[in-house]
Amino acid sequence: MTPEPAGVEPGSAGRSSVGERLADARAPLAVATAALGGAAMGPFARRTLGAASRSAAIVLLIVAALVLLWAWRRRVAAGVAVAAALCTVGLSIRALNPLDDLRPGRVEGPAVLRSDPSPFFGSVEVVVALRGRRLLASIESPSAGEVAGLQVGDTLRVSGRTSRFEHPTGWHRSRHLAGELHVDSVSDIEPGRGGFALASGVRERIRASVEPLDPDAQALVLGAALGDDRSQSDAQRDRFLRSGLTHLLVVSGQNVALMLVLCAPLLARVPVSRRPWATAAAVGWFVLIVRPDPSVLRAAAAALVVAMATGRGQRLSAPTVLAGALTAVVLVDPLVVGSLGFWLSAAATMGLVVGLGSHRGSDWNPAAVGRATLAAQVGVAPVLAVAGLAVPVASFPANVAAGAPAGLLTGWGMTVGLVAGSLPGPWGWVARLPVVVAAWWVDGVARWSARLPLGRFTPGEILAVFVVAALSWATWLSVGRLRHRRLVLAPLVALVCWAGWPRTVTGGAVPGGCLLADEAATVLVLRQAPPTRRLLQALAEAEVRHLDVMLVAPGGLRLAETAVAVRDAVPVGEVRALDEGLSEPACPDAVDG
Repeated sequence: MTPEPAGVEPGSAGRSSVGERLADARAPLAVATAALGGAAMGPFARRTLGAASRSAAIVLLIVAALVLLWAWRRRVAAGVAVAAALCTVGLSIRALNPLDDLRPGRVEGPAVLRSDPSPFFGSVEVVVALRGRRLLASIESPSAGEVAGLQVGDTLRVSGRTSRFEHPTGWHRSRHLAGELHVDSVSDIEPGRGGFALASGVRERIRASVEPLDPDAQALVLGAALGDDRSQSDAQRDRFLRSGLTHLLVVSGQNVALMLVLCAPLLARVPVSRRPWATAAAVGWFVLIVRPDPSVLRAAAAALVVAMATGRGQRLSAPTVLAGALTAVVLVDPLVVGSLGFWLSAAATMGLVVGLGSHRGSDWNPAAVGRATLAAQVGVAPVLAVAGLAVPVASFPANVAAGAPAGLLTGWGMTVGLVAGSLPGPWGWVARLPVVVAAWWVDGVARWSARLPLGRFTPGEILAVFVVAALSWATWLSVGRLRHRRLVLAPLVALVCWAGWPRTVTGGAVPGGCLLADEAATVLVLRQAPPTRRLLQALAEAEVRHLDVMLVAPGGLRLAETAVAVRDAVPVGEVRALDEGLSEPACPDAVDG
């Protein structure tokens, strides 16, 4: 938990309850809801309108401007909300139209990197801007080795073939991707210039500071400070997913708040009238360093809302700040609503705003961390359920145990990490000692919690819990006696305990082989080398926390690497080769990896 900025009312202590603050923010929340709804309806409206969508978008924007002008003069909040909805529908249609104009074929020319290259099943994927369009480039070896170390803003000349997405997803739309680019050759690589070069220099200094650490510790520091999880191993990624700690490797409001705290001495020297613009420049520079991911944009927009309000001598409640930030983000980029990360960030923040109220505390206070963890988990649970994702029960104790050390990783990376790589000999190791201990602790918590015999709340169970909770709350309000009120919560407690109870390991086909499970033992049979990430995901969905035996067929280096990754992610009692005089067990056909 980070302290609220100066322009945010410090909570309800002695002043107002959470419900009253939400009531005060009804108008901003209504506008934000309308803007989000309009942006979400944009793709449906475009498909319905077809060829008339271009003209319809212009009409919608004109009508939105007229409605806003009328509502603003008459101070009608509902009119502002309607204008926001019409505006985001029109903006969404205008943003979507260029994404379907791609003509597949061969292309060649200079491209600018719009994302950092990331490994993807033996190749490298990166978003590039080529001829006015953003494309998801796939680069195979040997060119992949030349591109893997590049950063946002670098330029290169590419030659390849473009194609449309067979099934474009919200992730593709949220990044304004018009299609795919299958790269055949790469040449004329040049580093970025201006702000891109300065941002890359900052990232390289932090990366140099953590280079002496072991790979897992490096991945944690880079993820916590920069949101860069590309160096995470598949095994480490798997245990962070199982333990519900993946959010620790995403830049969020905590990073933005820490950056503003570090910049406070400089911002204090700027005249009050210009301080909001200086704050905006600092936030923009920070976004350029950590990359404009959805959670970063939401946190940056919140900081700008507070800065603008402070410049005008106003103090805003936390719900109002959140509503203003969400509205600003979708007005600038309505396609961001296609990103799951954006919804998770917004839902977690709303959970903290509603669930904590004035009960805030230090990251080192287990009770405060526990309250924040529960509030954030309740906030994101509906979003995860709609997305078809489960919530591990282990995420609650894991977040309580890892919260403060994870904050230390973030703070170290953004401060000491800028200079630790330049310190000589023992001074460098002294500077790295706190982050070594913190990384060891956080990774150990993830490893421990991933193996806890706890279940997961499936999407259906999450929705059932929310329905029962709503009914219990309504009954609670209608029951007079306190003794009877406590009995009202019994069905909710029973449902939560039942849903979170660990499941029995289920056998069946998995990528590259099969899983055999009964009361005596759990056996994994690997016949071929599948994508490691998909195999570990299948084991997690089957509730596998321990393997008694892993049988590995002869399959070369890739299969051996897969077996090593499985041993790192899941405790394995014994590893044996299928050619050691063993008869191959009968199991279902392997899933195609």
